[in-house]
Amino acid sequence: MRPISIVVAETRKDFLSGRILDTIRRDHGFSIFSEDAVAISELEIRITQCDICPDAAILVGTHDEIKHVSSKLLIHFPSLVVLRVGIGADIIHLDAHYDVRQPGLEEIIAAVRGLVALHGIEPHERLLDYPIGVQSIAAKRIDHQSEDIKTVRVNLIDRALTWIDATLLAYVSCQALRNDDLPGLTISQATVESLIGGPSVNNDPIAEKSRQDSATASEQLLNALESANSDVEPIAVIRKQLSLSALEVQAFLLYLAPELDSKYQLIYGFLHNDMSRRSASYGLVCSLLGESVVARSSLATSNNLLRWRLLTADSTVGTSAEELLRVDPAIAVWILGNGGALLNDSRIRSVVHSGVWPGANWLDPNTYNGIADRLRRFMSAESGKNAWIVLAGSEASWWRALVEANGTYIKRPLIRVLMAGMVGVNSIETEEAVLLLARAVRVSGAMLTLDATGVSKHDTTSSIVALFSRYLENCPRPRILISPQGAQVVAAIPDGKFHVLQIEPVKSSTREFAFKAAATEANLNLTPKHAEDLAASYAFSLDSIGTAVRLAAASSINARDNQTQFEAIVSKACRTVAYPELPQLARRLDASFSLDDVVLPKQQIDQLEEIIANVQFASKVLDSWGFAAQLPYGRGVSALFSGPSGTGKTMAAQAIAGALQTDIFAVDLSRVVSKYIGETEKNLDSVFGEAERACAVLCFDEADALFGKRSEIKDAHDRYANIEVAYLLQRMETFSGLAILTTNFGQNLDQAFLRRLRFVVEFPEPDAIARERIWEKCLRPPAPLDDNLDFKFLARRLKITGGNIRQITLRAAFAAAGRHSKKITMQHIVEATRAELTKLGMQSVERELQLEVA
Repeated sequence: MRPISIVVAETRKDFLSGRILDTIRRDHGFSIFSEDAVAISELEIRITQCDICPDAAILVGTHDEIKHVSSKLLIHFPSLVVLRVGIGADIIHLDAHYDVRQPGLEEIIAAVRGLVALHGIEPHERLLDYPIGVQSIAAKRIDHQSEDIKTVRVNLIDRALTWIDATLLAYVSCQALRNDDLPGLTISQATVESLIGGPSVNNDPIAEKSRQDSATASEQLLNALESANSDVEPIAVIRKQLSLSALEVQAFLLYLAPELDSKYQLIYGFLHNDMSRRSASYGLVCSLLGESVVARSSLATSNNLLRWRLLTADSTVGTSAEELLRVDPAIAVWILGNGGALLNDSRIRSVVHSGVWPGANWLDPNTYNGIADRLRRFMSAESGKNAWIVLAGSEASWWRALVEANGTYIKRPLIRVLMAGMVGVNSIETEEAVLLLARAVRVSGAMLTLDATGVSKHDTTSSIVALFSRYLENCPRPRILISPQGAQVVAAIPDGKFHVLQIEPVKSSTREFAFKAAATEANLNLTPKHAEDLAASYAFSLDSIGTAVRLAAASSINARDNQTQFEAIVSKACRTVAYPELPQLARRLDASFSLDDVVLPKQQIDQLEEIIANVQFASKVLDSWGFAAQLPYGRGVSALFSGPSGTGKTMAAQAIAGALQTDIFAVDLSRVVSKYIGETEKNLDSVFGEAERACAVLCFDEADALFGKRSEIKDAHDRYANIEVAYLLQRMETFSGLAILTTNFGQNLDQAFLRRLRFVVEFPEPDAIARERIWEKCLRPPAPLDDNLDFKFLARRLKITGGNIRQITLRAAFAAAGRHSKKITMQHIVEATRAELTKLGMQSVERELQLEVA
């Protein structure tokens, strides 16, 4: 949770300002806007000059001096809350949400925390006044609806401390200790005899007065408990939300006493007759509550203090009379004013998402208004009371954004739980975590949002949902479950109290809106065309869109004036986010070629251009024109490039990726194929999944090695090899991107693959005209070329592929450079050709060429 930023200002130098600052420094829930107190006359200017407005301001001075300044601050800074510490004031001026006792430094800080958490938008809802020097404990409040002055109820903690003191004093006055007893060391025989003889009643008037005071304090405490605001006052909240009896509340307060004042540690040591035992034992508390056996029986019957882990004990079922019990540290800190303590508990911190989920303002209203309205109705207390809202589907990030948006709309805080953090944990720890989270949900008034993203087994989700249902039974607030297995887990919800919502697959236009909104929020100038291209290229979740935009914003500080350079940085950021694991299983190819560099007959070039069009206009044809209904399996495009080695298959794949302005990855079979059963399929799924998210082109070179024909099963090796091929068939069919298979032997591919291919492009060996064009493309400026180069002669005499020609020209260029020649000559080309032909085993052609050149 982000610390509350707070600034302290004063009309003149005052020791009180320094004490307030010292108190703030000791509280980790706050950050100080200025190390020293600011002069009130300079405060507005100081805040204006800062990029971020503080959350709260404490103004110290006389009421007249600080009244005008506070009014200006509340108007000029709509998110700021103001606490006025009026020196010499005689009233407490506060919003109707709060009840406070006589002010002190800790109470001032707690009040600031509460005001920041619950303030409204109107100026009077962001203002709190505290007096200094009030003589009476009974304070007064000015009601904003009328100017009538009403008495504020004394804080429940005050009543509790008064009752604890009276109860302890009455208990001590009734003890049978004699003057010669030394508590903690020894007691006299007379004391032991009186104890054995039965409880004696001390009829001393002082003891009788103590008993009467205790009874009166108990009655006042119970009355205060009944009238306390059960939505704000921590003790009242615990009693209501955890169904504590009055006796359990009193027992809890006795255990809480040492947390409120260290004097009770000494008192409990005395009462235990052992100064090392400074926390209350179970037996002592039962004795303090009256008849020990009756109190213990009542506490053991309900057992709420141990069940809800309000107390720390070795057992959650019961405890021995001598065991020392302490208030759970998270609960104690929460009662003392730290609102985030319950979720910052080390036992559950790892499964709680502390910040808000991104994207609440990036949702396209044309897409989500309808489902957002339905979700809002379910999230409202009136229609969704005590029910689960199951948000099904794989688009979890969009659901999270919708929940955030609606939570803000209905002004309901969220507790966001990541269920994946509970997977692999033993059942005892899981149940403990669920109980603590349910406790936090109950006492905080927040709405549970359970995110099951990443949990593959629906029975794991079901068991955790069942636990939450048990611990949140009768909790009058809906709970939210985001799960891809929504329909499968509803069986774990008792009494059929659930609503199921299904989100539609995210369209490119929806991602485009999110890209533009996220960029605007990050002060990035993303053009509509660039946003459209990014949305079409990257099937991102909202989380990934936010990550990519933040990365681009951090990387483009010095390039925002150059639109071309800026767009390249944004695209690179998207690529970085898109495939974090793909480079481990595939190598990235350079997509620097264009279709003009590819030399093929017109029919094949037309097919390559058609492949590009199938990818570029997929959204328009499939979504806008409705052709997606004719593709029941996958929306992807798959193509086979078949032909002899060196005819330009891989080059054509790179040119297509360049035309699509995306990356191309060649699948590394050495990393994908594994000897371990199931690993190959797992690696392939990772490759396809990462490529889908990145909208990258997948290239399977020598595809017949992986997509070969299935064989007759003769042993276990054949069986598992066929399983791998079968898995490839299924995954290719559901792949939504562009996959290009290249092979020298198309006849070796399984016929089932051929049926699933949308394009089959044959790459023929080049004829003389094509070879001449290839020679010209491989030998062109800025390379220094001799005027006597005869490309037509080379194309006519050498029946080789483009790959061989490229090797020859590269070899000739290095030969010319090594001999310090000014130009690449025909002699360099001939020598390089002879070496290449010898390598290919074409010695007869090499000899003929030598004779012709000679």
